[in-house]
Amino acid sequence: MRKSIIAVIAAFSLAALPAHADRGGYYRGGGHYGGHYQNHGGHHGGDSVWAGLAIVGAIAGLAILADQARPRYAVPYEAQPVYPPQPTYVEPPPGPAPVPAPAASATWYYCPSAQAYYPYLRDCPGGWQVVPANPY
Repeated sequence: MRKSIIAVIAAFSLAALPAHADRGGYYRGGGHYGGHYQNHGGHHGGDSVWAGLAIVGAIAGLAILADQARPRYAVPYEAQPVYPPQPTYVEPPPGPAPVPAPAASATWYYCPSAQAYYPYLRDCPGGWQVVPANPY
């Protein structure tokens, strides 16, 4: 960038030189008679302006090309935060189905000597009597 600025300043300085040069037109007249003067010949130097503009354009173009020729580096960017993955819950597969309770027996055991039913009575001295189940 600094070289570009120096090149542009130099170009404008060179472009200003033709402005101070002799423009070529000068008075070549003789005496002053008849209310007018004579200006013979003389070139007004319009070509020097074009030459100055060409030089300025060439220098500015070269400065731009020189600035573009150098390598460009990528602008570093801030690293994005890395978050750990969200914990996932995996439900375990269902276990074996619970074993159903054994069906109620269709028979009960009655102890006539104690007048009670099994399992409320563990031992029956006279022996158990099998009776049909009757919950009511």
